[in-house]
Amino acid sequence: MPGYSRNATVTAIRAFYEFVITTLPRLENPASSAADIICDPPADGWPDIDEAMLAPLGKNAVVLDLFRHLPYLASNGEGIDVVGPERTRPIRYNGPDVRWCFERGIIDGILVPYGAGTLPEHVAVLSEAGQYGSWWLLDTERGTVTDFIQQERPERSTPDIDSPDYWRAYRTLPVEEFFKEWEDKYRSLEWVIVPGNPDDGVLFRTSERFIETTVGQILFDAKSVDRRF
Repeated sequence: MPGYSRNATVTAIRAFYEFVITTLPRLENPASSAADIICDPPADGWPDIDEAMLAPLGKNAVVLDLFRHLPYLASNGEGIDVVGPERTRPIRYNGPDVRWCFERGIIDGILVPYGAGTLPEHVAVLSEAGQYGSWWLLDTERGTVTDFIQQERPERSTPDIDSPDYWRAYRTLPVEEFFKEWEDKYRSLEWVIVPGNPDDGVLFRTSERFIETTVGQILFDAKSVDRRF
């Protein structure tokens, strides 16, 4: 299994963001381009992300370095930064929401998922998604991403739910493979964007969920997505 590389991680994440923005239909602002939404850091990293700012998270220098060099997505409050099912969205560590959490001492459930166990200092939380979406947990020692979903059963039976490492029971892949798999779910139409349903993230995980929306919406949007590929 390949180890961790900051540059390779940043490249994989940015490529996924660009795929979502440029390939999938954008419901909120169809005219948006990657340049409008993806915010790339300066060469030396985001100057407003430093050890003092992120101290409440208790992460190590490797995670801090990653947060300083990640691209982040602009947010317009209308879901333009949603990239996956159940309103899964990347955490913008230099954004106002993170500062608001730190100022009020509110971290669990917003910047750290409930029920995952204890996340080590070398694990970076890259997305937030409430109870039903995907929390991306990036292990900077192993170079992997774990897809932790609080209200879904894990892929493996161990570690068990009482273990501090419970999050490791969920699906885990090397960074590049993880984001490639997410792209493939859209390309295969396993995941389809359905218009007119912003409250649950507009992105649906399985065909069982499709049944909850009108067939006309599904067929129409599935065709529009297919034409993009």
